[in-house]
Amino acid sequence: MAKEFELNEMEFWDGNYAASQALRQAQVDVVAAYPITPSTPIVENYGAYQANGYVDGEFVMVESEH
Repeated sequence: MAKEFELNEMEFWDGNYAASQALRQAQVDVVAAYPITPSTPIVENYGAYQANGYVDGEFVMVESEH
């Protein structure tokens, strides 16, 4: 079971952070991603959520964009 993640104050997010929050909130089972600029922060944030127990999904690092 994933831990609860609380936001207690107003925050301003960029698009990458918002996308990673959407993945966290959706509790997806698998994320397959190729970390390439400008989307690298999405993958980094999801990895941090996984490491800290906020998501139970699996992360698959693909080897190319194609």
